[in-house]
Amino acid sequence: MAKSKTKIAGFTLIELLVVIAIIGVLASIVSISVNSARAKAKVARVKSDLNQINLAMEFLFDDTGFYPNMVTDYPCVQNFANNEVYINDCAAGISCEDGSYSNWDGPYIGIVPPDPWGSDYLFDSDYTCYEEIDGCEGITSGTKVRAVVSYGPDATGLNVYNDDDIILVLCQ
Repeated sequence: MAKSKTKIAGFTLIELLVVIAIIGVLASIVSISVNSARAKAKVARVKSDLNQINLAMEFLFDDTGFYPNMVTDYPCVQNFANNEVYINDCAAGISCEDGSYSNWDGPYIGIVPPDPWGSDYLFDSDYTCYEEIDGCEGITSGTKVRAVVSYGPDATGLNVYNDDDIILVLCQ
């Protein structure tokens, strides 16, 4: 009686390597998409935070006649020494108060957490806009504005204005 050979079904090494390579490419594409979505979500959170801070500053102004750091409403851009103030600082008058605001009836907002990259938000009464900065679109480069600022992903801040900053222009 002749023995019959049974063929063992399976995958060759090359087939397995091709499948693993395809899975690797697909995983890379998914990773890139997720990172892009995550970056967009961080920017959206910053813009929402900036709008909430602006609302709190308007309540501060309604009660005291001042914006953070005792800035008045006119002129819009006010350039004086140390005119920048972090939003959580009591000198800002938003979440706490340092005694310099008469008729203060806050807090107008709770403690504001840092932006998604770990920097505190900043109020700047003479921020220099550049067209490539998110929030400065349509404003001539070099124009001074009053703004609430996030330093963005590189976290480079205080008087260093670059294209990854995210700002809300309050007036110009």
